[in-house]
Amino acid sequence: MLIHHQVCNDHLLFSAYEDENGRELWVSNGKLDSEVAGTFLVSDLEKGIRSSDSTFLTCLPSANKLLYSASNLETGRELFATNGIKVELVKDINLGLGGSTPAFLYEWKDMILFQVI
Repeated sequence: MLIHHQVCNDHLLFSAYEDENGRELWVSNGKLDSEVAGTFLVSDLEKGIRSSDSTFLTCLPSANKLLYSASNLETGRELFATNGIKVELVKDINLGLGGSTPAFLYEWKDMILFQVI
């Protein structure tokens, strides 16, 4: 089931569940008749069937990135960024497994504002 989705730089990024990877971040260019067509898993942040549960997807067009909240066993729930190919941890705000739980991301003047818990 497709939930938590955002269009960013002509691509649809979304969180979806599959048995092999759990709920992870996916990208689609929406094309069906091209060599570069398709829908792909961006990254399996939480390897195996455990889910990173990507939420609060927010596009930052000026940086050609999507920022989102996701969880893994190294950082807990933190802020991540992707260009649709590569994923990077923006910052481990609350060190350790507790995570900072970034939520309610909002794009404003080429910045992302968000709440942490």
